[in-house]
Amino acid sequence: MKSTPKTRRAALLAAPFLLLGNACRDLQPIEAPTAVEAMAAPDRAKVELGQRLFFDRQLSADGSTACATCHVPVEGGDDDRAVSLGVGGQAGKRNSPTVLNAGFKAHLFWDGRATTLEEQALMPLRAKDEMGADDAAVLAYLGRDASYPGEFQAAFGDAAISMERLASAVATYQRQLVTPSRVDAFLLGDEGALNAQEQRGLSFFRGNCTFCHDGPGVGGQRLEKLGFATEWPAERTHDLGLEERTQDEGDRLVFAVPQLRNVARTAPYFHDGSVATLEEAIQLMGRHQLGEELTEDQIADLVAMLEALSADPEPRLLQDPNGSR
Repeated sequence: MKSTPKTRRAALLAAPFLLLGNACRDLQPIEAPTAVEAMAAPDRAKVELGQRLFFDRQLSADGSTACATCHVPVEGGDDDRAVSLGVGGQAGKRNSPTVLNAGFKAHLFWDGRATTLEEQALMPLRAKDEMGADDAAVLAYLGRDASYPGEFQAAFGDAAISMERLASAVATYQRQLVTPSRVDAFLLGDEGALNAQEQRGLSFFRGNCTFCHDGPGVGGQRLEKLGFATEWPAERTHDLGLEERTQDEGDRLVFAVPQLRNVARTAPYFHDGSVATLEEAIQLMGRHQLGEELTEDQIADLVAMLEALSADPEPRLLQDPNGSR
C-alpha cells in the first residue's frame, strides 16, 4: 500500500508515538525455520531441489547465469555490484536486492511487480537481459538430465516437470534463507544481546524509521516515495520507479521499501546502487525521508544497530550443490 503525502507527513511528525499508536509499524522478531535435516522427506526434497535449481547456470540461455549469480547466499544474498550482469554480460537497470529473508516481503522487485516468491522466480529466468531462458528449452534440459526427474519425483510425488513446479521449488528454498540476528534475540528478551550503542540505534530506529522499515524483514512491506520530506536529487531521478510500470505520474520515484536485514553486507545501496557506504545511505534517508540532518553520533548508533542485524541462514543452504557443473 502507498501512503498519501498528507498521511505520511502526519505519521512522521508523530514518529515518537508510533510504537504506542501503530504497533504494525514496529519490528517483528524472527526465529530460525525448521532445519532441513529435521524436515519430512518430501519437504526436504523440495528445498534441496530448489537449492539446486537456484544455483544451476544451465537454466540460462547461454549457461552463464544462475539465480545465485546475482543473489549470492554466502555473500549476503546479493552480488556487490551497482547493477547485476545477465546473459552475454548485459547490465541490468537496478541493484539486486538480497535473497536472504525474501520470504517476508509483500512486494518483490523494486517496483513491486511480484507479490509471491513463486511469481518472482520465473521473471528473471525469462527476462532477456537476465537469464534469457525459454520455457521449452528449460523443460527440455531438466527432462534429459540424469537426476532432475527423480528429484522432482521426490519433491512432488511424481516426476512431472513444469515451470510451475520449478518456481515452487525455488520459492521453497528461498523461504528457508532466514537469518535471525542479535536484534531478534534482544527483542525476544535477551537484554545482553545488544550493547549500549546498538540499543541506542535500535531505539532511534523504532521511533523514526519503522513507518517504512517494519515487520519481520525490517522493510519489504510497502511502497513509498523516495524523497518524501526533501526532494530526491535531480541527477538521481533517471529511474522513475513505479511510474515506469503504471504510467501514473503519482507513482514517480515510488519504490518498494528495501529490507534491512544483512544491509551491512549488501553495499552498494538504493535501487541504482549509487551509494557505497551505509553511513551515506543513513544520512540520505534522514535528509530525504525524515527531513532531518542526522548527527554523526546518531548515524554511528544506527550503523551499529544495522550491523547487529547481520546473520546467516543454515550453512548447508549457502553452497552450490551442482559443484563444477
